[in-house]
Amino acid sequence: MNTLVWLANFPVSNGYAMIFIGAFSLMGLGMMTFGGGTTGDGKLQKIRAAQGLPEARSGEELRAGLRTARRILAGLLLIGMVACLALGIMGVTGRGATRAWIHDHGTAADATMVSVEGEDFVAFEAADGRTYWLHNDFFSPATWPDREAFVSSGTRFQVRYLPDHPQAYVIDTDTLPDR
Repeated sequence: MNTLVWLANFPVSNGYAMIFIGAFSLMGLGMMTFGGGTTGDGKLQKIRAAQGLPEARSGEELRAGLRTARRILAGLLLIGMVACLALGIMGVTGRGATRAWIHDHGTAADATMVSVEGEDFVAFEAADGRTYWLHNDFFSPATWPDREAFVSSGTRFQVRYLPDHPQAYVIDTDTLPDR
């Protein structure tokens, strides 16, 4: 289950990017899935007919099979993009779908908010001894249980992270100094 939460945490923690990527990708993937686009053979056939050349029939079965495979793949990607779009919207609106799970099932570690060239990073040492510097997005910050908590640079606090996937973390707002 931790691996699924880790995978779902990426669109949640990168909310705005997922909204833009998801919204624009849905148009193209929808056209590919539901057949709104052309195969590209129509123009070539018109030119051949205008020139008096015979129609090219070789490989038609292969092209039909590839078209079907492309539609199936586009449909699977469409489902994934809809899920990422929904998770991204939840992350931006403060309803991070993965935050509670990580908080309840995560391992605690001491951390510090570090600002580098205007970007905020959470720095902590995991139980395996590795130090992680993970981006904390301004628009969808990884805070729980207080989703609106602001953490300034230099603040010390605790994070909770998934033991197998330390990239999936939340700032435990109950441990912030001003609480």
